[in-house]
Amino acid sequence: MGLLQPLSIAKGRWQRIGINFITNLPVSGSAHDCIVTFVDHMTKRAYWRACRGAIDALAFTCIFIDGIIRLHVVPQEVVLGHDVCWTSDY
Repeated sequence: MGLLQPLSIAKGRWQRIGINFITNLPVSGSAHDCIVTFVDHMTKRAYWRACRGAIDALAFTCIFIDGIIRLHVVPQEVVLGHDVCWTSDY
């Protein structure tokens, strides 16, 4: 923990992305109750994928590979707003 540090300016498209979860949504017909968002910090382009709120790191990795890495490059930085235990599993 410490003081907040500002992020540097992104140097290229899809080199730094932000990942957030929109949770506690009504359950859909395919049992999804959460949306994961991927936002490129340079262009502000975003992708949304439906998932379950109880998603684990392995299922999230499959969504990440299929939704981001398959379409773009592997980002150099990922800004993720989850706790340390979840982030270390990912």
